[in-house]
Amino acid sequence: LNDVNVSTAFSKLGKLCSSRSFPRNIAADDRFRGLTVLARDMCADGRLQAQAVANITHAVGKMSAAGKLAANDADVQDTLAALEGRVVLVASHMNPQNVSNTAYAFAALGRMPGAETRAALEAAVVRVGPDMKPQETANAAWGFATLGWEPGAEARAALEAAVERVAPDMTAQAVANTLWSVLSLAATRAVPLPACYPSLWQAACGFEERSFNRVEISMLFHAHLIHTELV
Repeated sequence: LNDVNVSTAFSKLGKLCSSRSFPRNIAADDRFRGLTVLARDMCADGRLQAQAVANITHAVGKMSAAGKLAANDADVQDTLAALEGRVVLVASHMNPQNVSNTAYAFAALGRMPGAETRAALEAAVVRVGPDMKPQETANAAWGFATLGWEPGAEARAALEAAVERVAPDMTAQAVANTLWSVLSLAATRAVPLPACYPSLWQAACGFEERSFNRVEISMLFHAHLIHTELV
């Protein structure tokens, strides 16, 4: 398999992991372990480029979030370490979707990236912020907040500008995720509420209650409680 094949295989597994027939612990499958060995080798020799690194990391995050992959498995940990090292080298070539998917993946895995990786991803956010779409903006914000990761001033400003720009076009899910993220960092890291904050509540109020699922309603209520306490 070449790098495109390996990236595609992981992506397909990430899409299939929510099905009932998917293995309960895919890390125990020898075929999956073969893929992780290839991924690590390709990280080591530089074959995995930005798109593939983001796709594989995102897929691993989705499988972990679905409860189908033990993120503390030694083989998985080795693979994540290799991918994280590769992120540092390819982040400058990532597009907005790659950046948001990578941030989402680390959060889904509950894995705080090292300082060098965080710096590389924050620099990427500054670069791609003007081109981020609503879902990409929400995913990046959720990733930071879930990890309790306070971005530096430049990255935060770029993300806030993106939220201000895309808030009117956000889906109900994106609005709920972003509102919770902004308020979560305000509550846990004393991050000032951004100028785009009123726009997010305005966007949320533009939806009917039935537009939100149970998880999203819970996130909005949690956001409301933090707002009541802080603001």
